[in-house]
Order: sequence, then C-alpha cells, then structure tokens
Amino acid sequence: MAQELERIFSLLLSPDTEIIRQATAELQRVYKDPVIVAALCDVLLQSENPHIRQLSAVLLRKKLGRMWRKLTPEEKESFKGILLQCLRSEMHHLVLRSAANLVSVIAGYEFTHGEWTELSQFIMQCCQSEDPGQREIGMLVMTSVMESATLQLQSQFTQLLGLFSSALDDTGSKMVPFYALQCL
Repeated sequence: MAQELERIFSLLLSPDTEIIRQATAELQRVYKDPVIVAALCDVLLQSENPHIRQLSAVLLRKKLGRMWRKLTPEEKESFKGILLQCLRSEMHHLVLRSAANLVSVIAGYEFTHGEWTELSQFIMQCCQSEDPGQREIGMLVMTSVMESATLQLQSQFTQLLGLFSSALDDTGSKMVPFYALQCL
C-alpha cells in the first residue's frame, strides 16, 4: 500500500486540477483501510520526495490524533519508535516541521500519563549536542511539544528554563534562539 500512497501523493502534487480531483478520490478510498497508518509510516521514512514525506506526516498527524487511544501499547511503542527514527534521519526542514507537529500530538497524549521518556531524552540529547543542526532539531521538537503539552510539562519548567536560557545564548545557530523564544 505504501507504493500506492506514494503514487497518489505524486498525483496530488500535480498542477492539473482534474488529476488532483481524481487523486483525492483515490486517497479518500484508501484512507479508510486499516493498514493506512503503517503505509503512511513507510512513506514517511522511505520516500525519496520530501513533499511526499511531508504530506505523509500531515496525514499521519490527523489519523493518529484520532485513533491514538484505541491503539495497543505495542502499536503505540512501534509508532513512537518510528517517529523518533524519522526525526533522527530527516534532513528536509518542512518534513521535520511536520514530523515535529506529529510528535507533539502524540506527546500530548503520552505525557499526560508520564510516558514517552524517550522523547524527552531525545530532545535533551539534541539540545546538548555539539552539532548546531541537532540543537535546531531538538528545539524545533520542543517548540511543537510545548504547543500541545504545556500543562503536562509544568513539573519540568525549572529544568526547561535552563534549557531555554542556554538555547537563547546559542551562537552556532540562528534558529535555536528563535525556537527558544517560541517556547517561552
């Protein structure tokens, strides 16, 4: 199904409105299939086209946001691992932004129950990295998570203020201080 989705997404990116209309109808049909989430994850991780990966992340956010509570603990762990893998390997900013938004939706559910410590560890590792690109990814994800899970992070505000203070002083990247300001 991942190949079929990638083909449909390619058609959706066409400038021809008739092709887009037909592709939208096809997407609506396959969107109801129970294996759509796994296929979207495959496209997110494997497509060569960053626009297709971004579209996959956006659709995953919508789909997982609605069904997260219905998933088994094993399915949740699998998806969380896939999302962290995506954040580690993605190089295209628009895809990273969409993946971070997807992660924030899941964090909103998981942080409520004190779960997904791997995400917090991932963010801290990125933010403390020597690599400015990794620090940007960490702060980008933190910005998205702060938008959806602010209440769940209240107990960590003191630690987070230290992180934001360091990020504001970051001279290796223009984006790290920007994301820190967005978090505040």
